[in-house]
Amino acid sequence: MNQETVYENEKEKKPLRVAAYIRVSTESGNQEDSFETQERYFGQLLAENDCWTSAGIYADYGLSAVTVKKRIGFQRLLRHCQDGRIDRILCKSISRFSRNTRDFVAALRLLKKHGVTILFEKEGLDTGDANNEFVLTALGAVAQEESRNISENIRWGYERRYPKGEARNVAIYGYRYTEDIRRMKSGYQFRQIQPVREEAEVVRRIFLEAAGGSSHAAIARNLNREQVPPPQYLWTRKHRRIREGTKPAKGELKDEIQQGWTPGQIGRILNLERYTGDILLQKTFKRDFLDHQVQRNKGQYPQYLIRDHHPAIVSRELFSQVQKQKTKTAENGQKGGKKGQYAFSGRLVCSCCGRFYHTRNRKNHPIWFCPSTALNNGKTICRAERLYEDQVEEMFRQAFVQRFGGKDNPAGLPELMQKKLEEIQRQDHFERDRAFLNRKIARAKEEASPKEDGQEKVRQLEQTLSSLEAFFKELEEDYAIRSRAILWLEGLPGGPERTDLFWKGLASEYVKAFALSIQVYSPGEFEIRWFDGTSTHFLDSGSGLPAKRRGQDE
Repeated sequence: MNQETVYENEKEKKPLRVAAYIRVSTESGNQEDSFETQERYFGQLLAENDCWTSAGIYADYGLSAVTVKKRIGFQRLLRHCQDGRIDRILCKSISRFSRNTRDFVAALRLLKKHGVTILFEKEGLDTGDANNEFVLTALGAVAQEESRNISENIRWGYERRYPKGEARNVAIYGYRYTEDIRRMKSGYQFRQIQPVREEAEVVRRIFLEAAGGSSHAAIARNLNREQVPPPQYLWTRKHRRIREGTKPAKGELKDEIQQGWTPGQIGRILNLERYTGDILLQKTFKRDFLDHQVQRNKGQYPQYLIRDHHPAIVSRELFSQVQKQKTKTAENGQKGGKKGQYAFSGRLVCSCCGRFYHTRNRKNHPIWFCPSTALNNGKTICRAERLYEDQVEEMFRQAFVQRFGGKDNPAGLPELMQKKLEEIQRQDHFERDRAFLNRKIARAKEEASPKEDGQEKVRQLEQTLSSLEAFFKELEEDYAIRSRAILWLEGLPGGPERTDLFWKGLASEYVKAFALSIQVYSPGEFEIRWFDGTSTHFLDSGSGLPAKRRGQDE
């Protein structure tokens, strides 16, 4: 390292505030560049250099580098550089930092503007050296081109295999793999599948009921009432989890609850032409290798139909009849529209099953309900009561007063909440706190005896770290709306309308700026987790459905 890079200011002899950035797209434990390995390496590097002050380790795991939209760690890193918290960044390689030339160059310019340099270890390049600027831009383009080549190679493989009818089997509900391997003339091999008798009968029943006009929800409801086992190995939330052993995310069904059949599962089965023994190739495609968005193929690429690829469960005629029935239903306007985002979307959580509440009847009196009830998926795994939106809004306002006050001086609430939001935006030290807990965990593991009490201390610290990670992830996701809420509070007019506008905005577009989650126990009992980490248990013994709406069905 050049002597010029040792100190931020040679006259004041201030050590550099150095951060590290880690990104891995997989959690394979035997990788040399796994998340844990890189975290240990950079943590030790930051701790051992006396000329540095650690600014923390920023990380994203299980995410691609071709876009920054979902990379919370990367976004935090750039924001903290803009805030003047970081002088220098360490990163393993350019490809770990970004595979999108536009984002890469934009990040370099932003960091340069704020006097932050980056060292890419693998390439041995430092943005503090002006001579490296062209090389870095070129290598950023190379990293993007590498992603493009991978995408194009995959596309090229499809274009070569599909016209030949080379398609693999998949273990969908109703089939299972056999030990037989089929080899085509081209040399392509794939495993054979055969129908599972009990599951195949269920599939035929689903198609027959759908052809007769039954809705997906009705089919699911009937199957659940008869206790027909649902698919166990397809379309489960656990397959979407990044790290093994993690708990369900906020809004996901609790592990101990069996979901049963759902309308979504029924719809996916009815869309699969594979049940006719045929395979239609290239039904979807990725629009762009940079955003990975999957689109339905409506003529952009050729499609290939392979007939009699494997044993059929339903006839082609029955499959065609179901597709026509679905088209007829859509034309009659009975198909559900696109889901909207509302003030309490992603905030109301069912305390029984763990899922987010959904909403319906938006044109009249909006109602929130748990999707695990029999009304939606046909299996009563949850008996959560429905909520009218005006109930939720009133509850939220009362709980807000219970937590933050304002009965005696409601006009002073906007200013108070603006200060609290600004404070939480400034107290953004997750990387520092995580490093502190990791050090405590490491020491506890070294000191832990084989006895249970020593191991329990380690478990408690690891649980604290897990809770901290979950809390800061929620905070980060709402950072932008809290910033907008601060501007909204600043712009509230004076006079008598100030308080009215505050209460209206509080329980509408700015709910997410103040509440991380709202656990629903009943229409009159809620547990609200606020943005500052505190909670309010709200109980209204006199609540319930408004008298004029009790017993009504929308």
